[in-house]
Amino acid sequence: MEPIIFEIKGLKELEQELLKLPDKIARRALARAAAAGARIVRTEARKNARAAGLYDSGALVKSIIVRKKRHANWRTTQIYGIGHRGKGWYGRLYEYGFKKPVGERRHRPHIRPALDENAERIASAVKNRLDEDIRKIQAHGIARPK
Repeated sequence: MEPIIFEIKGLKELEQELLKLPDKIARRALARAAAAGARIVRTEARKNARAAGLYDSGALVKSIIVRKKRHANWRTTQIYGIGHRGKGWYGRLYEYGFKKPVGERRHRPHIRPALDENAERIASAVKNRLDEDIRKIQAHGIARPK
């Protein structure tokens, strides 16, 4: 199972502004921006799971969450992950497929389509949140120590 990677390109100006900030503050701003995009994917993945008929008890839909992941390099895109927790473990089987699909048990992806169909909304949310946070930080006069 390979992770689904979503990379946003074309934010050079925002990246330059992030590099001017202390690492801890830049990491926090980037994490908040990534979370804004991840919440869009989570909401749409839940809608897709319901539409695909994966809503018997509601456990699978409720299990689609945004998880924070720590990484040594603060500029990595893998800060937040969308996945399943607890009783929704079988959601991964529907997302990636079963070894032997039988009857109702068949491949019904819900997270990947949410990402693909909303790429522009996600990129916009990430950019807007990052821009907003950088402007707030700059208004307080915080800069990288020399």
